[in-house]
Amino acid sequence: MSGTKLIELAFKANQKNSAAANALCELFLRKGNHTRVYQLHSLWARCGTENFGQAMKLAERTIQFADTLTILTDGYIKAGRVSHAEGSVLDATRHYTEAMKAPVINPAAAIGLAQIQLETGRALASR
Repeated sequence: MSGTKLIELAFKANQKNSAAANALCELFLRKGNHTRVYQLHSLWARCGTENFGQAMKLAERTIQFADTLTILTDGYIKAGRVSHAEGSVLDATRHYTEAMKAPVINPAAAIGLAQIQLETGRALASR
């Protein structure tokens, strides 16, 4: 069984597992599938949604159920990456900025904000 399938099984077993949601979101982003939908039929009945598997939903799950600051920060970065990939500069900026609130500056969040600044030609508020 592949690692992806094992992560899916972990997420199916517990939809509040922020680490599994975070890992699935990362897999979607690396494959360029930020809008990919998994048909996890057993999950739909419990969650009441038909398109739960989108990367943004997984990022939101990561943020919602994060049990460590590292996972929370990673969730905001993933949400920023998804928003950025979808062209939503304001949402991406908001998510990257939340990630920057961690006690230690996260390079991925700083790079995301810098990319937005380069793309838009606007100076963003520094930390």
